Order: sequence, then structure tokens, then C-alpha cells
Amino acid sequence: MSNEPFGCIVRMKVKPGHVEAFKKAAEATIAHAEQTEPGTAKYEWFLDEAQEHVVMREWFATSDAAVPHFTGELPSKFFPALFDHADLIGIDVTGNPTGPAKAVLDQFGATYYPRMAGFTR
Repeated sequence: MSNEPFGCIVRMKVKPGHVEAFKKAAEATIAHAEQTEPGTAKYEWFLDEAQEHVVMREWFATSDAAVPHFTGELPSKFFPALFDHADLIGIDVTGNPTGPAKAVLDQFGATYYPRMAGFTR
């Protein structure tokens, strides 16, 4: 069951006065992921009405496909700008990532929720 699809729900809190800078950093991050990460099947960002809390939904085709997202240019060139403007609250992982993808998520203190039941259409 290694190398199956998995998802992440990432929660962040935008620093006061940093909303516009955070949005700009997010747009650059999303554009880069879309252009360079074919294994990133879903990468959606949501900002609450108060413009304080962000929820990101990420879905990866496989653990191997997620490796560039966690170890490539995105974390080295784009994540620093995000963390200049927001703090990580937590990462909830749905599914069973393995290998380097899980190792990176472990470093961020991710909480894991292995699949219990359900279906995808």
C-alpha cells in the first residue's frame, strides 16, 4: 500500500498587516507548483472572511509524486516568503504517505489520518 494517493490540509495564520504580501507569495507558489509538479493533483487555498486564517487542500497522485513539492524549488524558493507573512498552525494528512514525503511531513509535526473507509468517483 505504499505510494498511494494522499492529501494534506494545511492551516496557517496570516500575520497582522501581511495579507496582501501573503497573497502575492501564495500566487507565486501556486503558479510554480502548477507549472512544475504534475503529481500535485490539487492545490487549493482558502482565506477566511476576516483574512486571518488560511486553509490549503493539497492532493498528490502518489508519495513519489509529492517529493518535488516537499524537497524541490517550492520549499527552498517559495516557502520562505510564505513564512515571512504567516505562521503554520498545523498539517493534517489524509492517507498513507511513505518515504521522503512522509519524512518531510514528520518534520512539520503532521497529524496522520489513515483511510478508514469511503470511495472516490
